[in-house]
This record gives sequence, C-alpha cells and structure tokens, in this order.
Amino acid sequence: MEKILSHLHDLDIQLWVEGDRLKFNAPKGALTPELRSQIKEYKTDIIKFLHQNNMTSRDVSFQVTQRLVIKDGVRDSTIWDSVKPGKPDLVIASCYKSGTTLTQQIVNLLINGHDDFESIHKLSPWVEEVRGAQEKIELINNLPGTRILKTHLPFNALPYYVEWKYIYLVRDGRDVGISLYEQRRSRIVNPIQDEFGEFWDRWVEGEPHWSFWKHIKSWWEVKHFPNILMVHYNDLIDDKPAQIERIANFIDLQIDDNIKNEIMERSSLEYMKNNAQKFQPAGYFKSQTFINKGKKNRWKKLLTTQQLERYEKVIAEKLKPECANWVKNGGPLTFWQQDKPATLVPIQVKGKKTPFFCIHPVGGSVLCYAQLARQLGVEQPFYGLQAVGLNGKEKPLTRIEDMAGTYIKAIQTVQPQGPYQLGGWSFGGTVALEMAKQLNSLEHEVAILALIDSFNPTILNRPKPDEAMLVASFAKNLSRLYNKELSMSADQLRQLELDKQLNYFLEEGKKLQILSSKIGIEEIHQLFKIFQANVQAVRSYVPQPYSGQIAFFYAEKTSDKLAEKQIQFWSSLAGGGIKIHKIPGDHFSIISSEILAKELRPYLGL
Repeated sequence: MEKILSHLHDLDIQLWVEGDRLKFNAPKGALTPELRSQIKEYKTDIIKFLHQNNMTSRDVSFQVTQRLVIKDGVRDSTIWDSVKPGKPDLVIASCYKSGTTLTQQIVNLLINGHDDFESIHKLSPWVEEVRGAQEKIELINNLPGTRILKTHLPFNALPYYVEWKYIYLVRDGRDVGISLYEQRRSRIVNPIQDEFGEFWDRWVEGEPHWSFWKHIKSWWEVKHFPNILMVHYNDLIDDKPAQIERIANFIDLQIDDNIKNEIMERSSLEYMKNNAQKFQPAGYFKSQTFINKGKKNRWKKLLTTQQLERYEKVIAEKLKPECANWVKNGGPLTFWQQDKPATLVPIQVKGKKTPFFCIHPVGGSVLCYAQLARQLGVEQPFYGLQAVGLNGKEKPLTRIEDMAGTYIKAIQTVQPQGPYQLGGWSFGGTVALEMAKQLNSLEHEVAILALIDSFNPTILNRPKPDEAMLVASFAKNLSRLYNKELSMSADQLRQLELDKQLNYFLEEGKKLQILSSKIGIEEIHQLFKIFQANVQAVRSYVPQPYSGQIAFFYAEKTSDKLAEKQIQFWSSLAGGGIKIHKIPGDHFSIISSEILAKELRPYLGL
C-alpha cells in the first residue's frame, strides 16, 4: 500500500475520506484505468489508513511527508543521521551535473577565503556516499566552523534543520542528460557502453541513476523556505558576479569587489581544470574528465528533433508549468518569492500530523524552538512565527492584537482550517493566547494552546523602562539563550548614546560568541527595534478570557510565589480549564528540555 500511496503523491493526487467513502482530487489525465484498478484493490486499507491519520477532509488529505530512506549501492541516506546537528551548517544540493563542485568552490572561497586544500571532497564531503562512510562521518563531526556539506539526495530524504542553510542547484535537463552521459562514459569502473540515443531514452524516463524529475520536484515544493536558496546553472554561467553576491547575501556575508574578483578567478573553468586534482573525486573518473565543458545550451547542437519532442512531453507531465519553465531557462524567481509570508518559518516539515505553530519570544526569532522540534520527532510538523520586521524590510508591529491577526493569516497558508495547535514560549505565549481568541471568533477550533513559562503581562505595568534599561534587558535575554551571561549595567549605559550602547553590546557579544563575527551594527539596531516593539506591545496588552483550555508549562526554578501568581492568572482566563506542568530548569533552559517535549506529546497526539 505504501508504494501506491507514494505513487499517488508523485502524481499530485489528493486522497481523503468522508464517512466510509474514499474521495480524491487529481490533475486531468492522472487517474488512468490501471491506477483506478490499483486504488480499488487497496481501497479498504487506504480508507483505514486515512481514518487513523484524521484525513477526513480535502483540507487534510494524504501527502507523503515522512523522510524517505534511500539505499541504492551508491547512496545511503541514513548516513546523515550520524551528522551531529547544532552548527550553522551549509548544505549544497543537486540532482547531478548541475554545477555542484563549482558552487562548493564559490562557497568555500566566501567562507574560508582560500583553497589551500588537498581535495575539496574532504573539505566539503558528499555525506550519503557509501564509500568510506565511517571515516567521513568522523571527519565531518570534527570539521571546525561552518561545515559545507554536499548531497545528491531529494529534499524528502534529508534531515531538515532550521539552523542550517541549503543551496539547491538546478540545470536545464537537456544539458544534464548530455553531461551525465559523458561522465558515465569516462568512469574507470563499469563505464556505460550504451549509444547516446539509448541512454537518453532511459534517462528521460527516470533511469539510469536516480530520477531527475522526482529530485527537482521534492525541492520545488519547499522553494519558499527562508533557509533554502534555489540557484540555476544558466545564471551562474551568464552572470557569475551577481550569483556570487546572491549566495554571499544568503549566507550573511558582505563582500567587496576585490573578494568577488578573487572568487571569479579561482572558480573559473580554466582554474578548476588546471587544478583538477583538487576537485576531481579520487578513483571514479579518468584523469581531467570530471571538470568537463562547463557550458550551457549544448543540447541545441546535440539533440535530435525526436529527442527534444520526447523531452518536452515528459517535462510537461512530470513538472508544473512554472517549475518546468524555470528548469529550462533559469532567471529571476519573482513568480514564487511571495508564496509564503516572511513571518512563517518551517522548522520541521516532515510528518503527517496537524502542524504545531509556535510564536516567537520577545527577541523575535524562532531558532529557540529548533531543539524542541527535533525532540518531538519527524512525525510532527513544526512551524515558527517570527516577528514582522526581522528581515529588516518592514516596521515591527507594536500591538499584540495586530501580531495575532498577521500570524493567523500566515498559518492559514499552511493549514486553512482548524483545529489548530498553538504554542509560545515566554512572550510568545501571550501572542498565542490572542491568536486562539481570534481564531475562536472566526469559528475555528483550537485543539491545544500551550503556554511555555509565559508571564502575566500585567506584571510589566511598572514605570516605562528607558533605552538603557531596555538595552541591558536585550543583552541579558539574548545571552541567556546561549546559556551565557552578559550583564550590562543600565546606570553605566545611560552615560552613552544609543549607538554606543549597542556597539558596546556588539563587541561584548562577539567576545562571548553569542553573536556572529559577521554581524554588524545595522543588524543589532534592527534586532533591538524588534525587542523594543515587543516590550511595548506586551506592556499595553490586557488579556481577556479565553473559552478554551490552556496547558501551562512552567519552569521548576521559578519561585513558589511567582509560580503561584502565574498559575492563578492563567487559570482565571481559561474558560475550558487549565492543566499545569512543572518542567525542570529555569526560564531559558525550559524550551530545550526533553521533559517539555515529553509532556507536550500527548496534547499533539504523538
């Protein structure tokens, strides 16, 4: 049954049940007589599966989202399980023959500033390659700084971490097929003997090697994720300086013309051919054949009319029109850049369960939820709602009610109808409460409202803090997220102008390694504006009663007096009652506690 369900997913066919009736929605022509016969054969099992997973409406239909396991003799996707997360790593992904090694060199030069290495494959290993797996994992887990990891896996076979960044490379399939044929002819072991026409026919249909179409489709479905950058090989060839700058911006690096020119020279085809020993994987290919032509549109001279017609037919069947067009041509991606709001951050996207949406704390970022998402497991989709303005392009919101309305619109791009699962740590719990109230007023059900060590906002109605007090609080809050203590005296800060206060924080934060060495004063100003706006919002907010139930998780190290006040306050608002959970740790450690994840699981149906 799993095979037929996976095949239906590949064809964009939705399945759900209404009572005992199996319902579906399929693209025109997708449901062939043979496929209908297969569905009929497995109908009873499919209906049982859909009922078990609460897929009882078109809005909650079947979709294969669990992580795919691939073991094909060359790749073993489970090797990724041994790569320890936690670092801000960078993954360079492609199907094959799409400029992977070129991009590895560009990224290496951006991050490290040199190519004084013996082999780029030790600096930037192909993780799932079966050959030398054990030694490679030890190498990867001991690499210093930002690791540059290479993969040829589809997105649904990779682990996904919100802290990581992913660059996905695409090349015109007509050039890919030609380049793959030439590479496989040059293999030292088992070179192919096929004539090109025979190879082309099999490749267009998804063989040999792994399917080009399924690979691209898996990444296209997540193209809107803020930590994924789609790069087309044609654009790298046509305007490499612009693409270098685009990649640099994506990985939060600023470069000048001198650096850009150096990268241009050391990533040129001539340079990489002259230094082939640095870039060619050992033991696979004949000398000087791995770095090949490096051109685009070779298909125009090499493919016959019949071969091109077949390619056009297959690409139209396998990919959506906008995806097919971009695979062929590259160019700006404006047609999809607005697919998802900037506030919505996918943290864990695999799994068939109803998504869990968690709202940012006072600092505005949602990276604090990464560990909790991992602890809840790959069956639980997890999204964060980050503050408006965190990208530096919009003004921060200063009212809790406005935040709630904006975030509701964002989550409904993923889940149009309830029941919703909402949560929030600290300040985020207050926004989650207001979201739950607004959703109820829109006649949407809220299945769980989880407040994680959230404070009664009215206790903040003390005299308004001045800028120095806010900067001191801002510094303490950010440093504690990294289990460090950066104490800054408000009295001493008052002797300085705001720019100098934040510059002082920037310098001290870099010393403690709570701030990246690449971050500048402009980014700190923006983060402080977010913090300032959120403090203003929560100080002016008066919570109102909520008709549903609240699950309140509080830190064990909270004083008994304060804990009692918080429980009394949230109890007074919870029309559907309150459930109390004491979690080991303090206000900052609670969010990464395994006990918190364990206590949350029953609420999420895990």
